[in-house]
Amino acid sequence: MSNIRYHLKKRLYQLKAYRRKGFGIHSPFVFHLVTNVIEPKLQFYAFSDLRKKRFLLIDFLKHRLKRDKLSAEEKKLTRFEIRNLKSSEKMDRFIFRLMHSKKSKSPLYIGDGIAYTSFYLCAYDSRNTVVRIGDAFRMKEISDIISVSNIRFNKLYHGISSDFVVISGQVSFQHVDDFKQNFTKYLTKDSYVVIKDIHKIPQLNSCWERLKADPFFSVSLDLFYLGILIARDGMSRQHFVRKYRF
Repeated sequence: MSNIRYHLKKRLYQLKAYRRKGFGIHSPFVFHLVTNVIEPKLQFYAFSDLRKKRFLLIDFLKHRLKRDKLSAEEKKLTRFEIRNLKSSEKMDRFIFRLMHSKKSKSPLYIGDGIAYTSFYLCAYDSRNTVVRIGDAFRMKEISDIISVSNIRFNKLYHGISSDFVVISGQVSFQHVDDFKQNFTKYLTKDSYVVIKDIHKIPQLNSCWERLKADPFFSVSLDLFYLGILIARDGMSRQHFVRKYRF
């Protein structure tokens, strides 16, 4: 999507979105989610350690640019990862808080690259195994820095039943299409799906619109930079557009 079109879309979103503090929400469940989970910037013990490791990774990648003989494509990808690490901390913390409120037991991350968000999923509960689908970026060196043992890499969705899914903006569209077509096979009946860049990347917007329209999900929350879909038995279907600053 072009930058001009994206910024116009963002402006329209700002005009029609509800303001903060839960006004305009009549569902007790969603009101609680917005006022007690989404809006408060709660701090967790894991954040401090994850922040230190984030900066260690940034330093590692900067040294790699100076030290290693990289191709033009490798340099481009490394610079992208540095920018992403610098800009994504607030969103990663948001996703951690959401996962904490869900009390997820079977998280799934779909995305390529370093995918630092996936380490937040790992940090929530070391007893849970985080399944990750996607191409990793120099994972051996990165795992040595992050020191996590509860992540498992899968090439396919086979055998997965997840209650909390995050789909990255940096992702193979083949994986997105597979999930879009077969998501009911991979989710529990009580599950959350978080999709990043729903208004920036057409393939993710298509996935968002397809899942949002499916009766499997009771609630959708459009926060512009990401969308949240919630499957919950016994709830009438509701869709919300909320203003939120990451």
